[in-house]
Amino acid sequence: GERVCLIDVDTVFLRAMPQSIADSAAAAFVAYDVSSGPNPQHFDPDIRRDLELVGGIGIENPRWYGGELLAATSDRLRLLVDEIERCWPRYVANVGALHHIGDEMPVSAALNRLEIAGMQVVDAGRLGAIARWWPVRTAYPQPAFEDLQDRVILHLPGDKRFLASQAAAEQFQQRFSPGA
Repeated sequence: GERVCLIDVDTVFLRAMPQSIADSAAAAFVAYDVSSGPNPQHFDPDIRRDLELVGGIGIENPRWYGGELLAATSDRLRLLVDEIERCWPRYVANVGALHHIGDEMPVSAALNRLEIAGMQVVDAGRLGAIARWWPVRTAYPQPAFEDLQDRVILHLPGDKRFLASQAAAEQFQQRFSPGA
């Protein structure tokens, strides 16, 4: 389609996606910036160094984008794929020395490159669309669970196994299968 939205498998929708996300995705990239806001995560000098290494450029205001949600037009996603392909050889060459290994690193480096080139990235967290919440202690401060109930999507990375088991359950499949 014209607009595409990639959503991590360990997320839970609490309500329908608001039109503001679709409108933002028509004009820019929409991603979850976990390096800013009231509960910054994944930002320290190592991350900056790694983003610059993988991105192949200096980054004045580095941003770390979580893998929870990415929305844009199909044309913009093609630009992102091209940037990821430019970053990929540096990612692979340095993977053993990087602070973080996973898709968030090359995607964040590529989005930072696109921002430097003038593309806009809208933070889905500031739009109230998504929040990351861990049921266990983390190195990062996080809001109380009750404070996140107005979000559209909760990313629950600590509950991957539970969510996977629910997706395989017959009751879940009956409730959420197409046409149900």
